Amino acid sequence: MVAEVGHLKKEIAFHGDTINIAARIRSLCHQYNADFIISDSLHEALPSDSRYQFESLGFAELKGKEHKVEIYSISKTSNAG
Repeated sequence: MVAEVGHLKKEIAFHGDTINIAARIRSLCHQYNADFIISDSLHEALPSDSRYQFESLGFAELKGKEHKVEIYSISKTSNAG
């Protein structure tokens, strides 16, 4: 859901499950010493690309979610210019 908030100062605010999950996964970057972490559903949706390497970090419990979510770190492969 997207909403416009405020009368004097306009701001676009994003709400919903997707944003919450993204924020929870983002907060795991420090814990796993990773620059970028994605969920298994995004990993499955991305096309294969030899420039990037995906490493499963296992399953993470995300606050507010009933089931654990598999997470992946992403890094460029050594042959990726």
